[in-house]
Amino acid sequence: PLMSFRAHKRWIGGIKFLKGESQDKCPNLLTSADDGGVNLWDVSKQARSRKLGLQPLLVTSNYDLHDGGIYSIDTIGRLIATGSKDSSVSWAEICEDSIRQSLKLEYHSSVVKTVQIRDIHTVASAGNDKDIAIWDVRSAKEPSICIEDCFPYPINSIKWHPYDENICIAAALHPELHLYDIRHTKSPLHTYIGHTQNKGRTMYEPVFLKSGIKTSKEKEETGCVPILTGGAGMSNLSLYCPHTGSVISRGETDYDYSALSTYDGRNGKCTVLIAAAQKKVVHLFSPVSAARST
Repeated sequence: PLMSFRAHKRWIGGIKFLKGESQDKCPNLLTSADDGGVNLWDVSKQARSRKLGLQPLLVTSNYDLHDGGIYSIDTIGRLIATGSKDSSVSWAEICEDSIRQSLKLEYHSSVVKTVQIRDIHTVASAGNDKDIAIWDVRSAKEPSICIEDCFPYPINSIKWHPYDENICIAAALHPELHLYDIRHTKSPLHTYIGHTQNKGRTMYEPVFLKSGIKTSKEKEETGCVPILTGGAGMSNLSLYCPHTGSVISRGETDYDYSALSTYDGRNGKCTVLIAAAQKKVVHLFSPVSAARST
């Protein structure tokens, strides 16, 4: 690895790179953990610790956002949302020399396992109580939208559609994925099955894939932003269409891919970082359209 260091005293629940002011500047690293802390690191600089040796420079930290361990974290700009074992969501801001909490959002009755920021005013949260709460932080005494009993098992992942602010995908310890339109919450817009045999055991995270992949039913000028997911017990990767609810493709692999993450390349397309936790490997993939590859 380029760098390896101990960032927290307990297991790490979330890691986020914060984009620098310019492409040439190395981004800072934000970490959160079960010790209840959020740490901001400057990985371009080093500091020496008596116990741990050389480490990245710790810019600032906050261990007072929650009364329990932090399970999830998301960022937009210098804003931070965290979900905790204390059943709350914290909304905070990275300032020049501190991480300052603006709000503590309380609705859930159990562990908050996932938070996802849509924009500077909106964040979604979910967890062991099986509800999805969508908050407008400008009037955050209670969620602006609640989707109750989404799954029979705890929810571990929510992702917003990158272009449609009303669409999100949710995953749980369950063999189904649910796509929601938050304007119509009585039932999922689409339900996807076949990608996993998981039921009450292994967490997995789907992602929206900004790859330019097109299907015959999609408009040429917009294309499809498919949902990519792995899952336990199937050793495959599945692509689903969020518009039609259909399967775009499903391919066999040698791994059960459980954790997926994406970032945008310089060409505007998407590269996928896939971690297979069961065999402790990380694979990098670059998606191509069906016209170029099958």
